[in-house]
Amino acid sequence: MCGKEVPRTRKVIIERTEMSVCNDCAKFGKEATPEAKKAAGVQGSVGDRLAARQRRMTSGQDALAGGEEELVEDFGPRIKRAREKKGWTREQLADKIGQPVPTVTKFESGDMVPSDRALASIERTLGVKLKEKVDKAFIPQRPDASKPSGLTLGDLIKEAQKKDR
Repeated sequence: MCGKEVPRTRKVIIERTEMSVCNDCAKFGKEATPEAKKAAGVQGSVGDRLAARQRRMTSGQDALAGGEEELVEDFGPRIKRAREKKGWTREQLADKIGQPVPTVTKFESGDMVPSDRALASIERTLGVKLKEKVDKAFIPQRPDASKPSGLTLGDLIKEAQKKDR
């Protein structure tokens, strides 16, 4: 979390996410025991989720073949209206869908797009429809999607380190 380089890290659960952190940052979470993971609702590690995301992003298939459903543009206000209609606080909705309160806030503001799992949970819990059918379209894959294009955060750090020398 802090970015400090240490020889060993500890696995802890912070905000329902299993993380490998230094001893100083470990105080912000609970030791990642099987019981703690289950109690916190942790489903896989950050690495597992990133690997799954990478597989989804680089599939190179017709993403909308067969007129699949796509997230509506006004999903945030729809979530907020449905929550308020039920008379729930963000905290109550977060508990019911298994997401942290700041994440629910970002969903409602439209700053963060819910994962498919979170979206299904929100739709089921609030009784709203957040996806709509779209026409077939083909999303072309970049020539070499395995290599990022443009400047990355790592590039900026390397440049800053060069300047410090």
